[in-house]
Formats: sequence, structure tokens, C-alpha cells
Amino acid sequence: MGNRPTPSAIRKLTGSNLHRVNQKEAKFRSVEVIRVPKYIERDPVAREEWDRVVEELVDNRLLTRANLGIFGAYCAAFAEWMHAADEVEKDGRWLEVPIVNKKGDIVGSRKSAHPGISQAQKARIEMRLHAQEFGMTPASATKVQAEPPAEEKNTDFADLIAGNDDAENEGEALRN
Repeated sequence: MGNRPTPSAIRKLTGSNLHRVNQKEAKFRSVEVIRVPKYIERDPVAREEWDRVVEELVDNRLLTRANLGIFGAYCAAFAEWMHAADEVEKDGRWLEVPIVNKKGDIVGSRKSAHPGISQAQKARIEMRLHAQEFGMTPASATKVQAEPPAEEKNTDFADLIAGNDDAENEGEALRN
């Protein structure tokens, strides 16, 4: 099967294998105004995660109309993880499960791991896979060199190096 192909946008951002850039690859427009999907709006935990992350992805031009569903799935997986963790915290890691005989009578009990533990684990795995697509994990972030937001680009130091007169005047005023 081999490795899955690296999208051309990621190749350009990382500067690797530029000779293998697919010139006919689909191009998607980045989004600036985003309506929150109803399935995210219904869950306050998913909505909180959406609000926490969406601006970063938009500023770095990593969120497009085409991949909004993937980002929504990330937020839903995050909420699923949090809900499962809350259930485990509330009920405990172990549950008493009744042992029933063939007649349907309870004849004892046994301890069983809370099902929320495996549910949380699956949600974390799903969340991590979706997060990797957006460069949101430490390892995947090293592969993406997105442009910083416009307000962070022009620092006083950058202006000073570029020879911007305003920055020099401000620097002179600070020294006096």
C-alpha cells in the first residue's frame, strides 16, 4: 500500500520534494467567516473547543470550506472524550456487574472496567488523527510552516531592521 501522498500545499509549506508538487491538485479557498455546524452548536463542550481553536486555523489558512467537516469531527471527538472522562470520574473506574444464571436470577457480581474508559481512549485516538491533519500536534506542527497572523508579522524589531522610520523614531524616544 505504501505511504499516503503528501498534499502539495504541505510540500510547499515544508519546502520538501517541491519537484513532486501536483500542479493539478484541487485548490480550496480558505474561510474567514464560519458558521458553527448544528451538531457542534448542540454540545457545549464541542462548541467551547471549536471557539478555542478555530481562530488559529483560520489565521494560518489551514481551515477551508472543504475541511470544515474534519474540524467538526475533531471537536466532536474532543467532546466525546471529555464526556466519557466525566462519566468515569463520576462512576469510578470499576463497576459492579451482576452475574445472572440461566433462570435470570442474580447470583453474584464481578468488577468490570467502566465502558467510558475504552470510549475515551477511542475518542482520543480519533481526535489525534483529526488534529494531525491541521498540524495541531507537536510532531505535525513541525511539518507545517504557515504564515503568522498579520498583526504578529510587523514587530517593532522587524520594522527597525527593515529601516522603517517610525520604529527608529520610537527607539530614539525610548533611549531619551
